[in-house]
Amino acid sequence: MLATWRPPSHRDGRRPRRRASRATRARLARLVPAAALAAAAAAGVAACGSGSPPAPGPGATASPSSSGQLAAGGPALCASAAQVTSLTVQRSDALPGNHTRFSFPPTEQVNNAGRAQAVARGLCALPAAARTQLACPAEFGITYRLTFTAGAHRFAPVTLNAAGCELVHGLGAVRRVTAATIVWQQLGHAIGIPHPGRATFAGTIASQ
Repeated sequence: MLATWRPPSHRDGRRPRRRASRATRARLARLVPAAALAAAAAAGVAACGSGSPPAPGPGATASPSSSGQLAAGGPALCASAAQVTSLTVQRSDALPGNHTRFSFPPTEQVNNAGRAQAVARGLCALPAAARTQLACPAEFGITYRLTFTAGAHRFAPVTLNAAGCELVHGLGAVRRVTAATIVWQQLGHAIGIPHPGRATFAGTIASQ
């Protein structure tokens, strides 16, 4: 009896999978990167159109508005000086070996809003320091750190040198105390010093 020939069977019942030709594989390799780029571009457009603003940086606050919010950036204090409620004055001495003496403590707290605001306005009225190199008197390392607050908001600190060029940092552009300004008097009155001046904040060296 003759045997009837039958095609080979497959255990899973499926037909054998055909291998793609070399040309087909090359065409698919070119199409995949293009599809990936198109998907990435669509995702970028969706993100830009979502309307969600970038998160603010550390310490940033909203710009002034009708709601009374405080200004942001370097000149924030000058834009919101009228809202200042308190001031902390901290003195530092980079040359303690001079044994400089002062008539008031190294830290003073000003809770009178009017006096604190006067100091803020005085600092903001100072002229910008010249960009060229300045010929300054001797620097004795006495610096004051002024921290203003408006309610629960704390502004970036302002530093003020009591000698040398008497430079002010922390108000955007570097500023300079000049002979015509009354910043030292305003600061002295704020912390309750009678007849204050620059010499009051520069202190007296023990050998003098």
